[in-house]
Amino acid sequence: MKRSASKKLSVALSAAILASTMGTSYFSVLANPLPIAGSSYSVTSAIPGYMDSAMASRMINSVTTYQAGNYYVYKVYQGMINISKASNAPGIWINPTQNMTGAAPVTVNPVPAAPEQVPSAPTVTTMKTTAYLNMRTGPATSYNSVLVIPKGATVTLVEDKGEWKKITYNGKTGWSSGKYLSGVSVSAPVNLPAASPVPTVPSANGAIYKTTGNLYMRTGPAKTTASVLIMPYGAHVTLVEDGGEWKKVTYNGKTGWASGKYLQLVQAASAPVEPQPPVAVVVPPPVEVVTPEPTPTPVEPAPPIEVTTPPPTEVVTPAPVPEPAVLLKKTTGALNMRNGAGTQYAAIMVIPKGAVVEVIGTSGKWFNITYQGKTGWSSSDYLTDVNGVYKILNVPYHSQLTPVYAPVGCEPTALLMGLQYKGIATNVSYRQFLDAMPKHSSNPEKGFAGSPYTLDNSIRTTIYPQALTDYGNTYAAGRTVNFSGSSVDDIKKEILAGNPVVVYLTVKRQAPIYANYNIEGTTQSLLKNNHAVLVTGYDSEANQLRITDSWSWSGRNEYWVDIPSFAYSYNLRNHSIVIR
Repeated sequence: MKRSASKKLSVALSAAILASTMGTSYFSVLANPLPIAGSSYSVTSAIPGYMDSAMASRMINSVTTYQAGNYYVYKVYQGMINISKASNAPGIWINPTQNMTGAAPVTVNPVPAAPEQVPSAPTVTTMKTTAYLNMRTGPATSYNSVLVIPKGATVTLVEDKGEWKKITYNGKTGWSSGKYLSGVSVSAPVNLPAASPVPTVPSANGAIYKTTGNLYMRTGPAKTTASVLIMPYGAHVTLVEDGGEWKKVTYNGKTGWASGKYLQLVQAASAPVEPQPPVAVVVPPPVEVVTPEPTPTPVEPAPPIEVTTPPPTEVVTPAPVPEPAVLLKKTTGALNMRNGAGTQYAAIMVIPKGAVVEVIGTSGKWFNITYQGKTGWSSSDYLTDVNGVYKILNVPYHSQLTPVYAPVGCEPTALLMGLQYKGIATNVSYRQFLDAMPKHSSNPEKGFAGSPYTLDNSIRTTIYPQALTDYGNTYAAGRTVNFSGSSVDDIKKEILAGNPVVVYLTVKRQAPIYANYNIEGTTQSLLKNNHAVLVTGYDSEANQLRITDSWSWSGRNEYWVDIPSFAYSYNLRNHSIVIR
């Protein structure tokens, strides 16, 4: 009882001290309890989502945006909430202080305070794109494309080098040609009201480690996960979470996992101190106030150790293309698949010339094979070795035409097939997935324009890659990546790595047809014959990509396309999304 009374007294004293030191007109004390795992949670307006609870607590490095709506609570940790569109499925972390629900505040009598001098805000220069524009890693067309910025987008100028300008857009920074940027706007400095400091929350551990070689930082605790960056030999990193063989660390503003075999402890974390109970205080605009914890003494990183030949750890050169794990053969002509090893057995189907089959057994000159989900026997005389690289991803299939009729819902349909292939959103129905997708009256940058269930030629009925990526990450926790600007070769590599890719093409890869559309009061000329499909295979010998197409009235619609035909249609916009 004494401990409880002491905590209550601490809360009251903290609120009183804060009220006596800030010159605001009133204070509101939040009284909203945290939800529990498995319950529903309402987002009242668009808020950022974060990869882990530590980033959510500090409100840094957001990876997606949650739109207003109802979600399921997967986990609650240190005041942060992990929410998802699917029940009992991990999602992205949010900071509940950024989701004001409008609960009735408890008012505290104001105490006058002397005004505080606030420094002026820096000026900001913005520009607009006059066409679809590549953002590149350097100031020349020889540099790789980071993303494609849509026409009419507003960007922030970081550095001006004349013909090329360094800009930021949607959280990305890179270089774009100044020929396609116009309408410079400079905001005047504004003296902003002083805001209450928001204390940062210490990392889960805080220990300092040093890399013993050039070391990958990865998105998860395994070599099979994607690389975030390569940390140089001798780099100092901060421990966020100790997973044993793998450790979650922060380096240069990035957080990810690295092998503990190549990390050497420099300084252990400070002993933990039991925190005082937090007092949530709101000042318009709302600011959560907590009693700050002592933070570990910062460590001055040692200067990098110059090593002529750093000891090898994980190999940073690209891995060779793996050999197929199964025995594959290709037909030399139209070939019967039979229900037994001999011509006396009935034919099940005719396999076309050039088809690739998987061999699962042999009996003399007969191969037991599988093809398009069927198993039978074929003569080895008409089967030859497969040269080059061959890969197929057998994704779950959804038609956009039946039983649910969504004639313009190709983009979310392709994404759902890719997510479910990766084991994500498997308990979400097709109708639920389309209904929960963010919508907008006309702007596909902000959600699906119009309705996926209705043909409407007055609206450019589509959803652009970034908005669809953000929606995918409400289920996929950062595993859905806007791949726009990537080349056809990049798509091949993702398929070989087992990652399906949503691509925006033209209908039947035909020549583009453009029409004028009203996008929030502005007329824009946009592609009319748009169609999105999922890339699910690659055959290097035939120089083809396999397409899984949701436009089907009966059964799966899957086919191979020549890469030149694919590239012609894809390179019109280079719009794509990869699910990893």
